Amino acid sequence: MNFKIWKTITLGIYKSVKAYRKALIKAGFGISHRVSGILNKIRVSQSRVQLDLVNLSIAELGFNEITRRDKIYVRAKKRGLELCPAEVGLALRLACPDQSSGEWLVAMKPIPDSGSSDLWIFRVACIVTSIENARWLHVSSDDPDDLFDLDDRFIFVLPRK
Repeated sequence: MNFKIWKTITLGIYKSVKAYRKALIKAGFGISHRVSGILNKIRVSQSRVQLDLVNLSIAELGFNEITRRDKIYVRAKKRGLELCPAEVGLALRLACPDQSSGEWLVAMKPIPDSGSSDLWIFRVACIVTSIENARWLHVSSDDPDDLFDLDDRFIFVLPRK
């Protein structure tokens, strides 16, 4: 299946989670408290690596009803897409300062929160209300019972040929 590259992102610009955190704060992005709990569990690339990303809705992956994350991942893999390294969540938040209202879920291996067994994936979000226009790095639960709507969007890696 042919997918259109949505964005090419470079990993390895920041050599540590601490450097990413500093860059996110300096750029004015919000970091949820749960993100802070999992940041130190992320490995960042020590060399520059470019990844081609696709941004797909659940419907664009061929689903016609609300669907669990594990089924979304299986379908994407069957269509030649790969899960993102966790660092993509951090790099994507920095690379998209003008994100319009909405959110993108980063298709990645879930990460446990500090002090619990709960698992999380990154969510790059822009919340626009009458009193707020905030861009955040959030997380979304990996509860197996969570269902995603047809218009929910996931970011996957499109492998280079």
